[in-house]
Amino acid sequence: MLVRDEEREVREAYDVCEAADRLKVSVAAWRWAAASGGVPAPDAGPGRWSRAVVEAADAEGIRTALPGPASAWWAAERLTAALGEPLSFGRP
Repeated sequence: MLVRDEEREVREAYDVCEAADRLKVSVAAWRWAAASGGVPAPDAGPGRWSRAVVEAADAEGIRTALPGPASAWWAAERLTAALGEPLSFGRP
């Protein structure tokens, strides 16, 4: 949603793509941060964050949480660490 403020438009809520673009992070990094608790849950409706939440988000922290394309091994290691239980070798 856009609101006019002294001859300029101010975005009041952001979806996933808009939030990622605002912070100059990848959409995958924003989604990872949202799913892992790195950013608060959507507060402006389903899948939408308020301007205050997006502006308060730590862009550098989001970038470092997901440093690039995730390999299957890396993703499995992160899931294992998050769940706290090791996956058996070769388990899909």
